[in-house]
Amino acid sequence: MPLAIRPKTCISKPDVNVLYQSGTGPLVCEWGLVMATQHAAWLFALAVGIISSGLIGNAWAMATGDAPRLGDILDPSPTLLTPFRVIAALFSAPTAILVDGFGWFIAQPFFGIPVIIAGLVWSFLQGVFILTTVFGLP
Repeated sequence: MPLAIRPKTCISKPDVNVLYQSGTGPLVCEWGLVMATQHAAWLFALAVGIISSGLIGNAWAMATGDAPRLGDILDPSPTLLTPFRVIAALFSAPTAILVDGFGWFIAQPFFGIPVIIAGLVWSFLQGVFILTTVFGLP
């Protein structure tokens, strides 16, 4: 019997809601399998965003000796590295926001939770951007 996700209830339209039926196995409703796949894709995009943010920030810190900050976007004395500094700051910001959010969460949870949510949303959007632009995933 194949391993399948079985929801508690199935709508009674087998032509619309049934994804497949094995010989003696249970019916699997389409929405149960689709929702599990969507949740996995959302978590994968979030993980890609967080990991890429950390890798870009660490690479910039190793190359220049300074950690990227969002304040680097408004640098009063631009140099030849300013465009790269802005790109590194924007792509490494979710990790910095998450770290600051966890610091705020320990000190004042009321202010820390929105900061953590903002970092997670930015990480998710960055992960979606990377997966669709770099890898061409739909």
